Amino acid sequence: MNPYLILFLAIPLVAIVAKEIFKPRLSFWLIVVVYMAAGWGLANLAVDWHFSNLEAQLHSYKSPPAELLNKLQNDGAAYVFAYYFGWAYAAIYFLLCLWAYYTARFFISRFRGLDA
Repeated sequence: MNPYLILFLAIPLVAIVAKEIFKPRLSFWLIVVVYMAAGWGLANLAVDWHFSNLEAQLHSYKSPPAELLNKLQNDGAAYVFAYYFGWAYAAIYFLLCLWAYYTARFFISRFRGLDA
């Protein structure tokens, strides 16, 4: 599994939960901006790691399969999209995590209110 992708997916969840538990005086805007910068870097590293992994697989064969060669040569502009839009991936993912967090918090508070 791609370690940079795991970090990309885990950091927003950890940041949101840490903000809720420890209640630091940081705004969500600052957390989003910092994650957008970190997410951009992690998106680029994840794409680079993926293609480095494919290249390592390629060198492990004496006669590499054509499918592996096609995957390596036809990257589908993954590098370009990660470079130019990695920040957007990070912003969208953070906002989705934030939406899921507030939705879960809403339903938890509703169900706690029914028990009382």
